[in-house]
Amino acid sequence: MATDSNRVDGRTAALFALAVALMVALVVAWRIDAEATTVPPEAPYLLTIVNEAGAPIAGASVEYGEHFATTGSAGIVEFDLRSPVLAIVSANGMLPDGVVVGVPGQPETTLRLLAETGPNGDRTVMHFAGDFMLARRYLDGEEPMVSDSASAREVVSDIAPLFSLADLSTVNFESVIGSLSFDDAYPGKRYLLQSSPDVVAALDELGVDVVTLGNNHSNDWLEPGLASTVRALNRAEVAHTGAGTTAEDAEEPVLIEAGGLTVGMISMTTVTGDYVNDSLPDALSPEPATIADADRWQYELREFGFGSPGDPAYVADEMRRPGTIWRLFDEMESRLAKGDAADLWMEITRTYPELQDWVARRGHGGAAWFSEGAVEQAVATARVGGADLVIVQLHGGYQFADVGSDYFGKATRAAVDAGADLVIGHHPHVLQGFEIYNDTLIAYSLGNFVFDQDFLATHPSVILRTVFEGTQLIDATVYPVIIDDYRPVAAAGDVADAILDQINLASLQDAESLRLPDLRIGSIPTDAPVTAMVTNHQGRGSVVPLTELQALDVDIEASVPVSLEGTLLRIDGATAGLLVGTDVFRYGSLEDLQAEGYPDGGLEWSVPPQSLVIDHESPEGMWVVRLDRTSQHLAEVVARTAARVSMPAHRWFDESGAPIDGEGTWSVRVWGKRVGAGIPFVRVVYYNFDDTNPTREPESSALETVDIELPLVNNGEWHELWVDLPAPPPGANTALVGVGLAPPKSQSGTVWIDGLEVIEWRPAAETPEGVWVDPAYVLGTAFETRTLTVAP
Repeated sequence: MATDSNRVDGRTAALFALAVALMVALVVAWRIDAEATTVPPEAPYLLTIVNEAGAPIAGASVEYGEHFATTGSAGIVEFDLRSPVLAIVSANGMLPDGVVVGVPGQPETTLRLLAETGPNGDRTVMHFAGDFMLARRYLDGEEPMVSDSASAREVVSDIAPLFSLADLSTVNFESVIGSLSFDDAYPGKRYLLQSSPDVVAALDELGVDVVTLGNNHSNDWLEPGLASTVRALNRAEVAHTGAGTTAEDAEEPVLIEAGGLTVGMISMTTVTGDYVNDSLPDALSPEPATIADADRWQYELREFGFGSPGDPAYVADEMRRPGTIWRLFDEMESRLAKGDAADLWMEITRTYPELQDWVARRGHGGAAWFSEGAVEQAVATARVGGADLVIVQLHGGYQFADVGSDYFGKATRAAVDAGADLVIGHHPHVLQGFEIYNDTLIAYSLGNFVFDQDFLATHPSVILRTVFEGTQLIDATVYPVIIDDYRPVAAAGDVADAILDQINLASLQDAESLRLPDLRIGSIPTDAPVTAMVTNHQGRGSVVPLTELQALDVDIEASVPVSLEGTLLRIDGATAGLLVGTDVFRYGSLEDLQAEGYPDGGLEWSVPPQSLVIDHESPEGMWVVRLDRTSQHLAEVVARTAARVSMPAHRWFDESGAPIDGEGTWSVRVWGKRVGAGIPFVRVVYYNFDDTNPTREPESSALETVDIELPLVNNGEWHELWVDLPAPPPGANTALVGVGLAPPKSQSGTVWIDGLEVIEWRPAAETPEGVWVDPAYVLGTAFETRTLTVAP
């Protein structure tokens, strides 16, 4: 609602005041699963809208939710807010944009709008996001998140106003669409993803124009599933590329008109399923004493023969395991004509249907399989078809790896060499970095966008916004996004900074990921040049070329941790005795830093009912957790991280798989306040997450629970505390961390907690030279670090 003073204030809507108050109360109770004892007060926030020259824009429209305002002559709108909101801004002759307003500690925000037309022509905006599906957790349970089109739209409703601000928008659609029986799914495939037909409503809500299907899930129900997906997308008028019943169909670019340009979109994958077959036991592998029913087929002997002696594809009739016949075929394939290889593969998979092949080749359909020749042909086809811009989206690399693999890096650069104007990567399910290669932007992984994975590392996400002036890329921006309760929302404040730092770090690393001998994924330092990074401004980041590395001297001689938060450091010539500590949780402040439009602190926390409250004296913001116990309670109460944090023994390896960094140690830092009886404690539950067998569902086992008494003074004052954790048990690589209160023997007690950090310490002297770190703290003696200077 606009007023003469350009103030947006929900309370002025008198006719709806009671309804709004009741709605807010219900939403708060639902979202935090508690009856909040307090709610944050409204606070004033200013948003200033300027043009590219920095001059204020009068008459710009600002919308959030049901509210609307117009900027005055100074280009300013004032808000009264209780929590962050996503404001959508538009003005005559300008490209619309969005920004988060209402960030605690940030009372003033400036948004720069780009003109619709530049010196060299009209401008076109394209939005890209990562992996997308509405399967598994979205559909499971007595009350599934997605049960109809309306609930599918609700999953993306918070981010849709921002994502839809583009001439062309796209996601990597990593699922089948349909209602097919699991009995008809790909036999032996470890992960199967099928979204209900309601998923197209979510795509419509987001304004998605094209989806990529060149991934390892488009063929999860074989060709009937692919046909079901294509029918659903065609009915919804959503363009698609990257999968088909033949290799030619799968590799065919799709041409889309956007902002006066013809854009050719190509989608391919390097993930074929061959590595799964490679892991199958061969003829000499001993059969385990006990075999899970789901794995028994791997050791079965089945009779197979093909052709006659003298035929190119002749295979003698014998009893063989699946792994044995796979190795035989793999060795023969390169010598066979395509038709002969396809005939042999078809017969093999009739006897061994569990063998995996997810791409369109060997006589069957599936995803488009990347090769240098295939991408060159696809780019050429797009150009002949009239494409002004060609965008290649590649699916590959290692899942959950911080940096790209050597092969995937070569694949992305080959796409540039083939003539791509932009290359977008996905598949790792976590954010990776950016690179500028031959003046062309490469995004290695945009992470998840709408996905149900519950590891902490899979929740940070981004929307990549590119602006082309004619066919020249003039701006590349990332909007930080966080997946909160499996719903993407715009991130702000410290959460946005952490997401940008993560991309920064991955962009700076001279490193590549690889599969270690025990099938884990690790990272090795390399000598690859650093070419791009992301800078933080107003809760978003701009991709800019790197110009130089500038050495800095950091004078540290500390027996207590010294904060270096917000500084990216490169370890060079580190002295003995220095420890560098990184926060592997990063969401400990409990503040409301996601733009959902209602009070909702405690992002990435799991807290007991009625425990998330407001304390205006808290040292790290308003939101805190309050734990209450009396002698009438029989069990302790615990607030903890909502997802497991990563705690591996090592993070850097050489090519043989041997660790080349020092072993990690861990501490918990937390602010606390205590009144009354009861014993406060830190709890750590160590897990082993084993994802090394590609033929088997990953296993997650709780190994040990450790409780450490928290030495919190009983005086009602806030205190900063550090607690060193014992060494994790062998095999531990993830953990849930929290703070609890044991019930007193008599009377009652209350503990308030805030600012939880899980600090991983590594000895700098044992960190490979040239490795970049994102330190929360350093401890010890002086050392030299490096930061970077970027182009203005």
